[in-house]
Amino acid sequence: MIIKSFKAKTASNAMNQIRREMGEDAIVLKTRQLQNQVEITACIENATVSKADEILNSKPEPSCNEDFTPEIKVENNRLDNIPPVNTIETTIPKENNIHSENTIGKLTNESLSLGVINEKLNRLLSLNLHCDDDNSYSDTLKPYVAQMQRADLPNDFIYNFFLNRSEKIAGKKDIKKYIINELTEVLSNCIASELKIRKGEGVLFYGPAASGKSSLLGKLAAALVTKKKNKVKLASLDDQKIGAFEELAVYADLLRLDTVNSNSNDEQFNKDHITLIDTSAFPVNEEQQNIFCDIINKIQPEYRIAVFSALTRTDDVLEIAEQLSKLNPTHLAVTMLDLTNRLGGVIAATRVLNTKLLFVADAPGGVKKIMTPDPKKLAKTIMGVEVSYE
Repeated sequence: MIIKSFKAKTASNAMNQIRREMGEDAIVLKTRQLQNQVEITACIENATVSKADEILNSKPEPSCNEDFTPEIKVENNRLDNIPPVNTIETTIPKENNIHSENTIGKLTNESLSLGVINEKLNRLLSLNLHCDDDNSYSDTLKPYVAQMQRADLPNDFIYNFFLNRSEKIAGKKDIKKYIINELTEVLSNCIASELKIRKGEGVLFYGPAASGKSSLLGKLAAALVTKKKNKVKLASLDDQKIGAFEELAVYADLLRLDTVNSNSNDEQFNKDHITLIDTSAFPVNEEQQNIFCDIINKIQPEYRIAVFSALTRTDDVLEIAEQLSKLNPTHLAVTMLDLTNRLGGVIAATRVLNTKLLFVADAPGGVKKIMTPDPKKLAKTIMGVEVSYE
């Protein structure tokens, strides 16, 4: 195999040089954006001796438009033991001039046609998006990347989002609109379909302190009673927060609902009612976490909804979600949506918990109802476009 690197001011000029010296059978191994140049490395497999000699001894053609400096590498010194060209009377048959899948497969996923990728390379290089450790972006992308970072999206999510769409972004006039549409599609895959809770089933809310569990329970109860005309009972396992049972009693009194003694198995999950269960803050201590999980597993509610506040930073969400995953939540809910546009924690939580977003709500104590997530609105919020969740 003959490997050669070409440097030029544009990808097109480098590609033309590859065609002239290596022909259409050349395979592009990698591209790299230098400070004032583009470097493309290509190879040719099973080259004849005469072809190898021609490539190795070729000199860059002078050009008034660019400085060209080729770099040559010979793999495994295959030419060291080959006699001079004038002693060879035969060449490798054409049918044997085939790219070796075992050799090339380590360097590239597929053979790339020089003619097809020429324009693609120019577009990608113009974005300066590559897989280096510094995750650098071009000036074109930097404003959108910065906005996603302000929204507290995970860095690996941002990088992969643009990496997978860099070719299409390069040809878009309205990049922000395209990004919002693509982000909407990504968020759509993170949102659960409508939950149909049946009589006799239990729905448990759990999460860190001050995440809005009790408020979310109250709003769901109101929706089930007023819209769905369901019979609902309220229960609480919170024996830590002062006034927890009194708060539950207030919701029950407003909606004219019954409360359930959480320690009585006879009353739990009445076949004629839907039971909504509040819990204390999820413990930080591992031993207490195990006790908490044992209690929940004995109750065996059909739905376990992990609750986060949108105000929680993504780094904290990742840590908390790892702990909450012990209970294998069926769904995710996010509260306090009206207090921030930093929604990166939503994506982070769905990824760690391997579950989907079911409900969103505003700050506790508000009059607004529990809401089904709207991926378009969430995407616009992330990208700094003001929206209303009314």
